[in-house]
Amino acid sequence: MLLAILLGPHAAFLSMASVLVVQGLFFADGGLLAMGANIFNMGFLPCYVVYPLLYRPLAAAGPIRADGVLPRGLGPSWRYNWVPRRGAGNPGVGDR
Repeated sequence: MLLAILLGPHAAFLSMASVLVVQGLFFADGGLLAMGANIFNMGFLPCYVVYPLLYRPLAAAGPIRADGVLPRGLGPSWRYNWVPRRGAGNPGVGDR
């Protein structure tokens, strides 16, 4: 999917197919019997099915602004969950 976004679907499919052929021939990763299924699942579907159905409508909608909602919502919970407190079961911290 990322390769299709960067290069376009046709070039992404060719590069993914060549990477899978090199992996199958030189590294024996997947083998020759599964080459067609691997190219279809990892090359054809992301480039020619997912790219037009998912990325193009998202790219046409424009950028999404979060306005700091995520950092404000996660800030206090992260601070209270990860900062060790005195006597909270941590060995050597207040348990004497």
